[in-house]
Amino acid sequence: MAKKTPNYPVFTDDDVKVIQGAAQTVWHTIGYDCLQGMAQFGYKKPRPVESVTMSRRDVLDVVLDAGRLDEELRRQKRPDLVEKFNMLDYKQQNTLVRPAFPHTRYGT
Repeated sequence: MAKKTPNYPVFTDDDVKVIQGAAQTVWHTIGYDCLQGMAQFGYKKPRPVESVTMSRRDVLDVVLDAGRLDEELRRQKRPDLVEKFNMLDYKQQNTLVRPAFPHTRYGT
């Protein structure tokens, strides 16, 4: 019996740039609040926000979480990319967006 292969969407280079740019916009919008929350509640004692960093993995998690990237793509009037992007599983989404975040740690 033949193995069924899912139909994954094809992204042009421009599509990838738009998605990665939207991911960066999401981080620039929510990043400081994430770092501030970690500074206040992520340790036994509060720390200055300037001393807190997040790993790339955590940054990707918050960018891809809760439909934030979908909202940003819709704001940019790219619902076509929302639909295509959501056809991917989480690991594929992460792989597509990861190059937008080249550093291992992110802070203020």
